[in-house]
Amino acid sequence: MTLIAAFRCRESILLCADREESSGMSKKTSDKLQVLMAQPWITVAANAGSAPLADLAMKRLVKSLGEASCRGLDYLEFNHEKVIIEVLTRLHEEHVWKNPKTDHRINLIIGMSFAETKTQYLYVTEDNIPQPINTYCCKGYGEDLCTYFAERLYEKRLSPDEMILLAALIFREVNASIQFCGKGTDMVLLRPGELAMSIFPDGVESIQRKIPPLSEVMNTFWESTKSLPDWVIAIGKAARKAERSLFRDEGEE
Repeated sequence: MTLIAAFRCRESILLCADREESSGMSKKTSDKLQVLMAQPWITVAANAGSAPLADLAMKRLVKSLGEASCRGLDYLEFNHEKVIIEVLTRLHEEHVWKNPKTDHRINLIIGMSFAETKTQYLYVTEDNIPQPINTYCCKGYGEDLCTYFAERLYEKRLSPDEMILLAALIFREVNASIQFCGKGTDMVLLRPGELAMSIFPDGVESIQRKIPPLSEVMNTFWESTKSLPDWVIAIGKAARKAERSLFRDEGEE
């Protein structure tokens, strides 16, 4: 298991994945974010779940998308959803749906960018279904915490640089809090009409080190708050008044 996520930002898509792969009690480093095709169209995929099935899915996607592109980029752009569905359906028929005793489920996040038309597509898969994403998506062990931060901090109008900074913060906090998430973070930025930009774990870590700890930020806030707001004090006074009135009534009885 792992944490994968993707975020749409201003004219770009940022895909992210941590690098931890767990098997029983052991952990190892694994590439969960892969550039499947680089020219003249780009496909990047991140995977969470069964490592063997995810690797097989990546291999078959490369083959099937490549075959579709041989019929023309227009054909590929129009039919790429169909190609993804066919690959995932076949994999689930062979390895998931007929074998319920072993959990080989996977989730993929797939980003595609077509240089000539400057169009981009983002999907997260559930079984064999690619769901189009217009904002952000998270999958894996750290999904709940990743969603918690994204729901509060994400904005689609963020620039690519701002989105990289936000994603670095989110992955730092999730990796520090959730078991089975960690061992570094990979990022790939899909820019319209340009090559993909990869940010490797050392680069992500250098960004994360420059982001202040949340505790430090909150301490600054607490220190700047010298007293409670008036409305809080008013509630406290009303509660004490009601309590005294209740005691008087009970004494009269």
